[in-house]
Amino acid sequence: MLNFIIQCFPLQWLVKRSNEYRKEMAETVRQYAVSQFCKAFPLVQENMDAKKKILENIRRVTEAYRPHRYHKRKTAPPPDIESRVDLTLLEYEHRGGLRLIAPNNDEVDAELIQQQQDICQEKLQRLMASLVDVKEETSDLNNLSEEDKIKQAKHYASLHLELKDGGAFSKENSRLNSLNEQKQVLSEMVEKLRTTKETVIGNIQETNATLENIRLKKSEADKKLKELEEAELKDPEYVY
Repeated sequence: MLNFIIQCFPLQWLVKRSNEYRKEMAETVRQYAVSQFCKAFPLVQENMDAKKKILENIRRVTEAYRPHRYHKRKTAPPPDIESRVDLTLLEYEHRGGLRLIAPNNDEVDAELIQQQQDICQEKLQRLMASLVDVKEETSDLNNLSEEDKIKQAKHYASLHLELKDGGAFSKENSRLNSLNEQKQVLSEMVEKLRTTKETVIGNIQETNATLENIRLKKSEADKKLKELEEAELKDPEYVY
């Protein structure tokens, strides 16, 4: 029977194909087992690399789709909350805050809608007039001197205080800022006067030293002249 199986070609092919298939499946199962083991027990470095890639992708997506500020406010914020919200939305090029008020009745009044559109357009222009382009403002700031940049920083700091105060700059804050500005001006004047005083004192000391040197030379000259006069009186034929 064994000889028959060995000599029969179809059975030989079947046995050979079965062995090949068993080897292929064994390799596939081994690779699958290795991959499952690596997923269940990853290396520390591989885990860190995967986390870094995920965080980098999240950062790129966040940076690409973050809100972009196109304009900045250059004046004090409006007093009412609705206008302040609309102004903030306009800074990010979002104009959805200006909506029309729908009439209560079912009949659509074209004149009322037109009036509301005109009011919204006027409000939009007024709010846009209080904004400045971020790029334009950055370019202007680059061309400013250091003193102007300091003034601009103080101006934006005061606007920030106004915003924190609810849009109305209190009298106490205004008075305090005025006193601080006066104090700074007086401090600058005192510093300039101190520098001028030191310069004047230095000049006076140099002048006194020069004057003292001149006095010494004059005293020596008078002494020599007196000696010459006495020698001349004693001996008229004294040769200088």
